[in-house]
Amino acid sequence: MTRAGWIRIAAPLAAALALLASGARAAEIVNVSGTDEGAFGRLVFEWSEPVSFRAFTQNRQLKMEFGRRATFQTDDAYPALTPYIGAAAPGPHGYRVSFPLKGDYAMEGRRDGKKVIITLRKPGAPPPGSDTVTLDLARRENADRLIFDWPKRVPYAVGAQPDQGRATIQFTRKAPIDTGPFEKADPRYVEAVEVGENGTGSVVKLTTKPGVHLEHRAETSDVVVDVFAPGVKEDPPPPEAVADDTDEGDDTATQTASAAPPRPVIKPDTPESFDRDVDQGQEKQQQFQRFSPNQIARGLIPQPGDIPPRIGAARVRADWARGPAALYRRDGSVWFVVPGRAPPTFPQRLVRDATAVTEAELVRNNGGVAVLRMGLKPQVRARARRPNEAWRIRLAPEPVGPSQPLDIQHADGQLKIPVRNPGDVVTLDDPGAGGRIHVVPTRGPGQGVPVTQAFPTVTVLRTALGVVVVPKADGIEVATTKRAVLIGPGGEGGDLHLSDTAHDASNASPLPEPGGEKLLQLAQWRRPGRSYPDAQQDLESALASAPPAEKHLARLDLARFYFAHGFGVESLGALDIYTEDAGERGRDPQVRLMRGGSHVLADNWRKAGRTLAHPALDSAAEALPWRAAYANATGAHRMAAEAFHMADPLIDAYPKDVRLQLRLWSAESRLALGQTEAATAELDAARSLDPKPAEKAEIKYLKGRKQLVNGQVNEAEKTWRSVAEGPYARSRGRARFVMVERDLAAGRIDVPEAIDRLEKLRFAWRGDTFEAILLHRLADLYLQNKQYARALRSLQDVANHLSGLQRAELAAKRMRDIFQRLFLGGEADKLNPLDALTIYEQFRELTPAGERGNRMLSDLVDRLVNVDLLDSAAKLLGGQVDHRLSGTRKAMAGARLASVRLLNRQPGRALDALERSSVSELSPELKRRRRHLRVRALSQQGKRERALSLLSGDDSTDGLRLKADIWSDNGEWSKAATALLRLVPEPPAAGESLDAAGAQKVVRAAVALTMAGDQTGLKQLRGRYGRAITGTQQAETFKLLTDSDATGLDAITEQLDGVDNAVTFLDAYRKRVREQAEGGGSA
Repeated sequence: MTRAGWIRIAAPLAAALALLASGARAAEIVNVSGTDEGAFGRLVFEWSEPVSFRAFTQNRQLKMEFGRRATFQTDDAYPALTPYIGAAAPGPHGYRVSFPLKGDYAMEGRRDGKKVIITLRKPGAPPPGSDTVTLDLARRENADRLIFDWPKRVPYAVGAQPDQGRATIQFTRKAPIDTGPFEKADPRYVEAVEVGENGTGSVVKLTTKPGVHLEHRAETSDVVVDVFAPGVKEDPPPPEAVADDTDEGDDTATQTASAAPPRPVIKPDTPESFDRDVDQGQEKQQQFQRFSPNQIARGLIPQPGDIPPRIGAARVRADWARGPAALYRRDGSVWFVVPGRAPPTFPQRLVRDATAVTEAELVRNNGGVAVLRMGLKPQVRARARRPNEAWRIRLAPEPVGPSQPLDIQHADGQLKIPVRNPGDVVTLDDPGAGGRIHVVPTRGPGQGVPVTQAFPTVTVLRTALGVVVVPKADGIEVATTKRAVLIGPGGEGGDLHLSDTAHDASNASPLPEPGGEKLLQLAQWRRPGRSYPDAQQDLESALASAPPAEKHLARLDLARFYFAHGFGVESLGALDIYTEDAGERGRDPQVRLMRGGSHVLADNWRKAGRTLAHPALDSAAEALPWRAAYANATGAHRMAAEAFHMADPLIDAYPKDVRLQLRLWSAESRLALGQTEAATAELDAARSLDPKPAEKAEIKYLKGRKQLVNGQVNEAEKTWRSVAEGPYARSRGRARFVMVERDLAAGRIDVPEAIDRLEKLRFAWRGDTFEAILLHRLADLYLQNKQYARALRSLQDVANHLSGLQRAELAAKRMRDIFQRLFLGGEADKLNPLDALTIYEQFRELTPAGERGNRMLSDLVDRLVNVDLLDSAAKLLGGQVDHRLSGTRKAMAGARLASVRLLNRQPGRALDALERSSVSELSPELKRRRRHLRVRALSQQGKRERALSLLSGDDSTDGLRLKADIWSDNGEWSKAATALLRLVPEPPAAGESLDAAGAQKVVRAAVALTMAGDQTGLKQLRGRYGRAITGTQQAETFKLLTDSDATGLDAITEQLDGVDNAVTFLDAYRKRVREQAEGGGSA
């Protein structure tokens, strides 16, 4: 073979080899991950760029073919998808990969950006993304609790016929409802469940034992229905069905008692574009909806004084977490430990969707165990529940411990915690002490340690779920059996002595007291046997005589004395000095508790919330009364009622005035839930404490609320009217506010009278949330009465003078919305232009930035020009030119300002507007328009030659019109006629007429010719347009001009007397300038 032949063969061969080599290098690494979503498994191929693919099943194999070569890394698909698929088998060239299937799964494939997602669905399972709802049952004392576990919030309604043993739950969304867990739980008072659908959504019909009582509520996305045993609770008057999911602060039990109860309305749920792991709820909306007119009419109005904002609850759906789990707090964070693997993006989604979560990270996620660390807002706590196989984490400001507390037993030199089938021990780095920490997940919801317990060699932490052990000595081991967690030193060879026998209490060593003495010794601190003045003098003398090294102890004694007597402000003062320059003293749980309680007594609710929420008080039962009071103040009435119930034995340790107030707060929370019997007991307890007259008025106010809950509407109103006429400001203000709403709802007064009564009430109590709510309500009524300025001023008072309150934020938002509704939504068009301008000038700071604000100003300028408020219009435009706009927009606004000035016969100021708005690089059209405005201004100033020089060579329509205007104004009618004749249209075809604009141009030319005495021109004009103008509005004027032998303006004017629609140059001139001033037309 010749050299040339070899080269001819070798060159293509080398090119092919090079192509192969480049192809090999192009094969990218594609990570393949998997998740088990319960009813389906999901396989995700993460490519660097979008790729075409084909997926199919054949012979129990999932087969994938891609448009690009890749090396597939499938480690992250297991163990999550082990129940679905076997080991991956890549094809020989990198374009294919297959997986053996372990069942008959329906397969769906799709591309999501750069990802290819394959879904394997179990037989009978709903498609991924559908709302599969689990109906679970929790057996309570004397009640069956039905829990509908919706993936997201859904409005619902409940109707019941207890005597006939029937109840219906109507949802506004359609979804399959799985009743399996409910049926397995053996309900006692629900005999049958029937699930179906109608035009509204899913519907559940219950067959119950006759005479049961139903209560229901929404907890984030769950709908909870309690079916009480017959005779346990008396049925209240038939309630209005609750149409929407409500938060814990809503008074569902008293809705029928309102003056004019509304019909239930089922609201459609807002569709979402994607599912979220977090159901945040609508806490902001709920916060702003608190103290709505309907709630006020039911007595749900706070006492005068500040109230803290509500912190909403969120529920985290951890569908990937299906084994035993642990949930606990350590080093300022909440830790969730569960076997398996979490989605890598779960922490980011958690922070994005749950406002209670400040940060989140997966500390470990190796497939064997997932360790999630969450930073939460100070008041928020976490608890876990397990409605089905997967865990749900509820994040809320709830001072609650584990629902199934685990007992720690001490025997044979080791600790034993009985619990069935605990998970494997997980050992982690301890962020708190720097050593190691042992975590044992548990399977049952609420199986946790209620109180942190310290032993010589270990500390067992308080947990919401699971067991967490912190060793304090070497050689401590943690092990599990089927029935217990064992903690102790290793035996011979390092093994623990594992005993699964039942614990014999007679052989056990006594368990050390975990909490030591109580945090509060109130009776001792009050100095019994000494009068208050004498005891106070003793403590102050001790403080004065104490040596410097002991003064802080004397100061603490004084703070304790004040707190034990219920003097919050004095106690705070003493504690502030006690902790000054010694911050570690403030971290003492006793000091934290006294400070938090003192803030409550002093009405410092925000500070109280921050202080009482500290984790150091989680194990302190004595914090419960104060945490309950805070929860009640935020509107979290269910949480408050539960905490007050647990705190009941602790309340009697406080002085009489404090006990009475705590009883009243407890009664408020019970009434908000419709628990009239418990509320009655609290009110009776308050009456037994010899209340002062002002406190009796508060009790009477709550009596009215109880009467309303019981359906005694007339009696409730009579009670409230009595309180409203009393001398005690706090209760009187609330009662008057309530009665205004009730009278208005019942039609006993109209809106103006309601405004008058609330305006008087406004000055009864100033500077707190009560006033803020009242001003918001006044704004509502002003808007209803079309008094926009007053509405804005009311809200401005809230925003400016009550800026520390959350409702001030709402006031500012409402002001912006009202302002935009007026000036962008068209409401201001219904007002007198001068009134609209006055409102704008008073609240101009509400003008939105950007294009919306510019449009708002433009619309207002149009209205002002239209009614000849030219100076005001110019002032608004001047502000735009000088402060809001730049570039082309500034030049356009300047041109418009110049037009307004010309319309107002201010040519000098028109020229100034053009100078102030001068910018470079304008479009030819805008340059021409601004030049024509300059011509008009110069013409008005009498500088006609200079004006005409600017129009040299300008034969545009506007240029010719300007020339005609200048020449006619100067009496040069021949030149004006010449320009105007160039503007007339061509005559229409035979038998057709001129349009209105064309006819007007012809008449204007005829006027100029008449003024110039050009009879020849008039004759020619009549010959061309005589027939075409017939039938138009200008026909009679044209005939008069072209048929007359008279010459001169005076003669024509005399002949035009009585003729309508005569067009003069001044009319046309002013019309053109007005069009520019109003934002349209050209110069």
